[in-house]
Amino acid sequence: MSEQEALFLFLMALGAFFMPFLSKRLMLPAAVGEIIYGIVIASLIPYGESQLVMVEYFSTLGFLILMYLAGLEIDFERFKALPKNELWLYLLTFIPVAAAAWYLSFKLELAWAFAIIFFTSGIGLLFPVLKDTGLLKTDFGQKLLIITMIGEILTLAGLTVLTIISKYGITLNSARQILYIAVFFLVIYFIMKVLKVMLWWRPDLQSIFLEVGNPTETGMRANFVILFAFVAFAAIFEIEFVVGAFVGGLMFALVFAGRDGVLDKLGGIGYGFFIPIFFISVGMRVTFNDFVQKDVIFLASIIIASLFITKVAGTILLLFSSIQKPKLMLVTIGLSFPLTMLVAVSRICYDMGLINKMETSAVLLASMISAVIFPWVFKGMIAIIMPSENISK
Repeated sequence: MSEQEALFLFLMALGAFFMPFLSKRLMLPAAVGEIIYGIVIASLIPYGESQLVMVEYFSTLGFLILMYLAGLEIDFERFKALPKNELWLYLLTFIPVAAAAWYLSFKLELAWAFAIIFFTSGIGLLFPVLKDTGLLKTDFGQKLLIITMIGEILTLAGLTVLTIISKYGITLNSARQILYIAVFFLVIYFIMKVLKVMLWWRPDLQSIFLEVGNPTETGMRANFVILFAFVAFAAIFEIEFVVGAFVGGLMFALVFAGRDGVLDKLGGIGYGFFIPIFFISVGMRVTFNDFVQKDVIFLASIIIASLFITKVAGTILLLFSSIQKPKLMLVTIGLSFPLTMLVAVSRICYDMGLINKMETSAVLLASMISAVIFPWVFKGMIAIIMPSENISK
């Protein structure tokens, strides 16, 4: 490890520790504060990419853990409890969202990666907002979480298709790659079935995957084995590695219901150090000078508006759902600040060369602004539309 790497790791650890406190004072999401901290580092301390190999390693590991946790946090028991016709309606909601996202990216003459960016949904920031407003355990809060979970899964699926087409074009190679993905999911399904049968015969084996707090931390070790196994599977089938991490978390969530201890422990490891390192490193890719360019500000405004417009298009179908009509605007706003997933999508699109640095800066700026504005509007509207259910102080 070089002196430069040691210095940056120290600065990042310092930021990971202090930024949650500072972000809370400034009424910002912690991830936004961490990105801003990374921008400060990049603006004040010059560095070369070759000097930060270790930092990039920790950042990538944080990214993998973030996507694994995104899959692990999805509660499939909520899906099972929902009537099938309602669940299908929630799924169909994202067809007009996808159509609006594609139309806007085409009409605005943007790279077609922006169709995925405009479509993006994620529960990363919505979950704490619902908890803060007291809606997490309500019927409406649960339904909004389910809708957002579906959007998050579809975002990763769309990103996978995007990467295939951008790499191979609309050719037989693309068809072959999609076949690989089908095989990938069949393998996952087979593994899941085998595990369920095994655990049915030997329920005591669950402790290997779920037990935390013991001297050897077998639960944590098992989860890291699953994480890297699915990353390896994704590499074999030439699928984006973060999709493998996300699917690994999904599989674990499907097989193991009582995973709260694992989720807390792995979340503590991830959100305690590795995930903040990822967000700080994302901020280090840009400087404040990048954000004050007119093109960046203009494109960021378009992205924020498009995130909202596409979700409005999806809300139309929800008129036929059991969600009360006055609450549909809350659904639209709740889907419009996918901070964590938007940062992840922009990182993948930039690494693949689908968007340039200016566009990446605009996406980051849009993700931070939307993560501040939309939750504030969401909370304000709750106080008006459903004051009896809002128990936030």
